[in-house]
Amino acid sequence: MTATERAHAETEVEVEVAIAARPETIFAFLTDPAKMTRWMGSMAELDPRPGGVLRVAVRLGSTGRDEYVAIEPYRRVVFT
Repeated sequence: MTATERAHAETEVEVEVAIAARPETIFAFLTDPAKMTRWMGSMAELDPRPGGVLRVAVRLGSTGRDEYVAIEPYRRVVFT
């Protein structure tokens, strides 16, 4: 394992959340910019495909930028 891989492994966080809603509903909020901004943030740029960008302005002057890793419609969304 390289130093970069070791540093990444030490800072990796995995979160699993159970929500009382249909998978189709939740999936839309993680892949549709309009729904994402209804849920959180004032701006969302989403490209929901492996390697695609997930950028959300959560509050004035603070934008999170992630990358989609895996998309399994209605089952799983993984991003960095």
